Order: sequence, then C-alpha cells, then structure tokens
Amino acid sequence: MTALTVGADFNWAERYNHLSPKWHQREAVMHGIAAVAILGGAAAAVGAVYAATPLLTSAAAVVAVALVITGFTQLTRQFWDDPQYRQAQGEVAVRTINHKQLSYPEIRRRFGSKIDKYEILTKADLQKLLSQNFTEYSSFKNKHGTGPLTNQIFTPDNSPWLATAIEQEIANSSNYGEAKRNFSVELSWLPNNTNQQVLIGLVSDDFEKLNYRDFQKKHGSGPVQDRMFSPEIMRPKIFETLMTITTYSEMQRVYGPEVELLGKDGIRELLLERVQSKGLLELYQEQGNGLWEMIHGCVFEANIFKARALAETAKMEISEIIKKYSWNIFTLRILSPEDNAGNFSKSIQARAEEEILKTPSVDKILEKFGGVKEGWQLVSTGLVDRNKFAELLERTLDRLKDYDEFLEKITLRALDYSVVTDVAKNRLTKLYLIRLSSKSFEEFLKCNSWNGAKRFLPLPLVTKLEELKGEKAVASFQLSEKQQQIHQLYERSLRNLEHSKETALSATRQRVIDQEWEISSLNGKISSLERRFLDAQSDEARVAIKIELERRRSERKAASTNLFITNLGVNLAKSEQESIYKRGQEAALQTRDMALVSAKQAYSATLDRIRSDYKQLVNENLKTL
Repeated sequence: MTALTVGADFNWAERYNHLSPKWHQREAVMHGIAAVAILGGAAAAVGAVYAATPLLTSAAAVVAVALVITGFTQLTRQFWDDPQYRQAQGEVAVRTINHKQLSYPEIRRRFGSKIDKYEILTKADLQKLLSQNFTEYSSFKNKHGTGPLTNQIFTPDNSPWLATAIEQEIANSSNYGEAKRNFSVELSWLPNNTNQQVLIGLVSDDFEKLNYRDFQKKHGSGPVQDRMFSPEIMRPKIFETLMTITTYSEMQRVYGPEVELLGKDGIRELLLERVQSKGLLELYQEQGNGLWEMIHGCVFEANIFKARALAETAKMEISEIIKKYSWNIFTLRILSPEDNAGNFSKSIQARAEEEILKTPSVDKILEKFGGVKEGWQLVSTGLVDRNKFAELLERTLDRLKDYDEFLEKITLRALDYSVVTDVAKNRLTKLYLIRLSSKSFEEFLKCNSWNGAKRFLPLPLVTKLEELKGEKAVASFQLSEKQQQIHQLYERSLRNLEHSKETALSATRQRVIDQEWEISSLNGKISSLERRFLDAQSDEARVAIKIELERRRSERKAASTNLFITNLGVNLAKSEQESIYKRGQEAALQTRDMALVSAKQAYSATLDRIRSDYKQLVNENLKTL
C-alpha cells in the first residue's frame, strides 16, 4: 500500500523494510482510519445511486466525496509527518533533477510546494544541484533565470564564486544602460559597495578618455543620475560639452540630468555672457520658450531684462509686443505695469488703454490680444483697469446677436475676471432667455450651457427652472415605477391563471393514474391466475381458477371502460381550462394595456403642464428685462 502511494520510481519498497517498528505500528493505525473513510465513502456512493429522492441522492454524493477525500488525505499525511519519508522524497527529487537536468523554474513547478512545506530539499541541496557543471553566468541565467538569486538560494556570502562571475558578466556589458537594464536583479543582489564598484569600473575608462558628449551618447545620463562620480569631477566635463549647445531647451531635452547636476548657478554661469550680450527679442528668437523657462525657474532674475525690454518696446503697441515676445513678457513681470513701489506704470497702462479705445468691443480686443484663451490676461496682469473693461463689456453685449456668439467670442471667463457688472448680467440674461424662448423644454434639458448660465442668471429664475427640471425627473421616475408595477401585476395574473389551471387538472390526472394502476394490478393478478390454471392438477381446481379468472377479467374490462370515460373527462376538462386560461390571459392583457395608457396619459399631462410653466416663466422674465 505504502509503496503504491509514494511511487516506486527509485525503489522506495527497499527503504520501507528498514523503517522503525514504531513507524510501522503508526502506519497500521493510519491505514485503518484511511480505509474506514474510503470504504465509508464507497458505501455513501452506493447509497447515492439507490437513494429514494433527489435530495438524499445529493446528500449521499456529498458524503461520499468528503469521506473519500478525507481517507486519501489521511493516507498521505501519515507519510509526510515522518522525517524518514521526507528524506526519501528528497532523495527521489535529487535523482529526478539530476536525471532530467531540470532548471530552477522546473524544480519549482514540480517540487516547489513540497520544498516550501516539508523541506524535502534545503537551500544547501539546491545550491549543490544548481551549481553543477557551472561554466559562466550567462549560461546559468539562461537556464535557471534569476530565481535562485531573488529566493536567496545563492548569496554573495555563501557563493562568492557566483558573485565573481556576475561581476565579470556586468563588466563585459557594452554600456552603462545595458548593464542596468540586463542585470537589474543581479545589481540589487550584490552588496551596494560592490555593485557601485563594478559599474564605476564599466564606465571609468570612457569617462577619462572621451569628451562628455561622446560619453553620454555611449552610456546615457545614467552615471550622472546615479552619481557614479563626484559632482566636482563631473561638472567640468559637462560644462565643457554644454558650452557647445545654444539653447536652454535643447540642454534640458538632451542633458536633463546634467542640467540638474549643474544647478541654477552652473547654467547661469554657462549662459550669462550670451544673455548679457544680446537684446531681449534676439534672445527670445534664439532661446524660444526656454528663455521664459529660465526666468520662471529663477536661473535668471526678470530684473536684468527690464531695461532692455523697456528700450526695445518703447515705440511698440502693446498688441505688437505680445505678438513678438508673447504674454510671458508681462506675466513674468519683465515688462511690468508696476513700478518699484508696486503702483501701475502710467505709461504702459496708458498705452494699453489707448490701444483698446481704438477697438471699442471686447470680442475684437480679445481677438487682437491673443484670442479668448490669452486675451483675458489684459485684465489679470493689470494692463487694463477692470472697471473700464467692464464698461466696455456692457456696450459690447448690446450689439451681440445671441448667447452663442457671447460664448464663442467672449466666453464665461469674463465672470472669472470680475468684469461682469449687474447691467452686463441683465443683458446676458436677456440673450440667454431669447435663446431659451426658441427651444422646447426637452431641448433646454439637453443644453450644455446651463451650468455656466447659472452663474449670471437671477437666483429666483435659476431656482424655478431647477424646480421644473426636478419635477420632470420625478415624473419620469414615477412613470417608470408605475410601468414596472403594472408589468409585475400582469405577470402575477398569468402565474395565478397557470396555477388555477394546473390545480383543476391535477385531480383528474390523479384519477387516471389510480385507474391505470388498478388495471395494471388486475393484469398481474390475471397473469398469475392463468399460470395457476395451466399448473392445476385437477379439474376441480381448474374450474375454481377459471371462475376467478373470469371475474378478474370482468373487473379489468370495467376498469378499462372507466379509464376511457375518465380520459374523455380529462380531455374535456383540459379543453375547458385552456379556454378559461385564454380568456383570463386576454383580460389581464387588456387590463395591463389600459393601465399603461392611463399612466402615460398622467405623465403626458404633467409634462404638458411643465412645458407650459417653462414657456410662461421664460416669457415673463423676458418682459421684465
């Protein structure tokens, strides 16, 4: 039994004979328990086959499966609890691994649970197995993967030979990026000081021989990010290479980590001469947005550009300045509308307002100063007085044709910059109500501009429109609920009709069954009498049996006649019940349809009233403006 259970691939039966007597006694007890459970399971399985009801069948089947599983679990557990058995299994595993030359992933798939739970193989056993025929780390990794490292089968302390082979493999990488990419697990496995030394050794010769541009092309920016060399050593080489690059944006794009290493002071030193020797417009044309990035990132202070900005833009219109320099010249306070005391510079502000007066509509002004996305910076930067812009917006709203034109050419950002006066809100309200007056209530519900319009519409109007939206939502919900209830009642009526039909027919069906059983019983008795008649030894016995036989045949004939009559009754009852069911079904369907129509009519009436209230509300508010 034991030999069959564990398998005899490597002659377990020979070891079995040498186990201790105590182990054999314990095995006998466990075998008994397992046998009882398995036999009990078999008995339950037989019971499941011959059970009287489906419920008993299911119960017996569950008991059978549970007992069989318990039996076989008990049968195997007794072996795994014994150290000698586990040792034997370990020997089986070693022979299998050596025989089939299994890789570490294959070992885990085949023996992993037994190694983890029962320790049939120790880490020392696995080290010995996996290190056999070791030649180079690349072959080892191709076969076994990095699992032996991550699972600490090998460590730098217990396997210095493997650590040496890994270091050599990393050192043979073509560049730093490849080493970090291909040996990420191995680098984290090696001690920190060791992996640092290996990587420094990989790049140190190139760092000394090559200029930084060629070094970075070969090894990437990884050595800088990982601080392979001290900043004092790195900075001069990086500085020398970045000197050949014209723009700050290109420096960041190609040498981002290097720019970070140099820091603001390094970049300032690198670009200072170029920045000081050129005009602001020339610098912007050369550096692009990189110029603003340097100022925003405090590489250079905005103050050093102010004098040049003032001189270059003295004769320009504000809109021309924005086109040439972008809005950053104002947002970064290079050309600031404020003097040192924080007051608005009258000259810049006056120039801006003078130019605006030439274009007496907000939409045209925004278009001239960068469109609706950027034009509002006229207000946010303080170039234009908010009150004057608000007055201009009032006049602009007078000539707009509709609310959509406002959204397209001015946008709701006007509200964000506090330039919408009460007068402007009234005019916006009128434009919006004109828009609503041409739309149905359903179109209003789909209107995407409603949330924005609520910011300027009068609160009572917003409240009433929201109430109408709420009433519509409630009415729709109530209609849905009512329709669902009507359908449920209809389905319940059909189920009740079906139940009534089945109840009425079940009694007649039972009479048919009883009569068929009676005829079957009489057939059995008649067959028995016919056999007795043939076996009778005397004439008197035959006469008596024949009389009884004739009586039973008469009974069977009468029972057959009764069954025929009963079947006729069943067919009539079935036809009658089908007719009753059909009439009930038609009545239920008619009731359902009438209820649905009534619910929809009530909903339509509510919706008509909401539509009327909506139109009246819009028109009344329009009259007041």
